[in-house]
Amino acid sequence: QDGDLFIFWNSNMPDVPWLKKALDDNKDARNIFLCTHIPILPVSHGKIEWIPFSKPEEKEKRLELLNMLLERNVIVLCGHIHEQTILEYANEKGRITQVTAYSVIGAARSEKNGPLVEGTVEQYKAIPVAKTNIEKDTPVGKLVAEYLPGIKRYDKIEGAGYCVLQVSPEGIVNAYPSLTGDDRRG
Repeated sequence: QDGDLFIFWNSNMPDVPWLKKALDDNKDARNIFLCTHIPILPVSHGKIEWIPFSKPEEKEKRLELLNMLLERNVIVLCGHIHEQTILEYANEKGRITQVTAYSVIGAARSEKNGPLVEGTVEQYKAIPVAKTNIEKDTPVGKLVAEYLPGIKRYDKIEGAGYCVLQVSPEGIVNAYPSLTGDDRRG
């Protein structure tokens, strides 16, 4: 689509060599969107370890996937966690922007819709499941701590709806008009 690449990838049965070939075969892509079910970066308020290769013994595979996506500045579009979030992760290799969409819409404009929380790594660390596991030094806490240095942005909004992404060389801007009632941007 106009120089953009959309890759639909089964994150429940992750095939990294297949993904690498898809990326290598499309080096001229302007923007790369990886569409997948579960998040690539840990973000859930339920089970933050819901990412490919989350077990300690899978760290090498997890880092291979992370580095491959960083090198191409991939935009991940995913669901699974039933939350609207945007998470930016970056280091010297590149940037990954992950957008999760609330995939179940109940009543229109539910009263459960909350404010847009535009945040930083501090708000990311305050996710209850992240905070508890980091404090207790559990395997999940170690997994989350592994990602903390790269977290550059974490926005979250409560409720079901949709977001609109605007992608440019300067970055990604997202709006949640169905949840905020306006064109509030994160």
